[in-house]
Amino acid sequence: MRQRRAVAPESYTVVDAPWLPVVEDQNGIPVDLAPRPTDVYAVVDDIADGLVKLHASPWPAIDRAGRLVFGSVDSRESATFDSEQLQNRVDVARTRSSQLSPGRPLRLGDVFFIRGYGSVFEPRALDAWDVIWDITRVARDAARVAFYSAIAPMLTDDDTDQVQGLVAEPSVPPPPAPRNPAARAQPSV
Repeated sequence: MRQRRAVAPESYTVVDAPWLPVVEDQNGIPVDLAPRPTDVYAVVDDIADGLVKLHASPWPAIDRAGRLVFGSVDSRESATFDSEQLQNRVDVARTRSSQLSPGRPLRLGDVFFIRGYGSVFEPRALDAWDVIWDITRVARDAARVAFYSAIAPMLTDDDTDQVQGLVAEPSVPPPPAPRNPAARAQPSV
């Protein structure tokens, strides 16, 4: 049976720093979101009957292992918005700031950085939001890292020895054969 990774309690210690997602615009240029304590992490939780339910949380911090740390359950709340109006607002934000996939429809699990959302308990109107940035890709990557680091088994010394036997030393390819101009194919006349 595989041994589970020993969890170091200090790895769960929250670092006094916000999560800084690495996002790029359509041209591959990095964008510094510079999160503030009033910014919101919002996830599309449900889409039905012309409505979108956003689950909003204050911007997350990170722990010593780099995993996202959200505030208490009491600091999070959901709000419902008209799906067409939210889609339009997101499309405008994506286009204005050259975000990836400007016309992509909203989907369950989409994640947004929102500045100007207001309190998670009393969101402002959509047109009052200052910045909306689609961070779905990096948020999903962060979730994968947290998931796999939680379930990955700890390697024993025997496992390490077996893995090292499977990994080949990098080899240097032989130099290319010298070219012989006379050996080139001659076109038929």
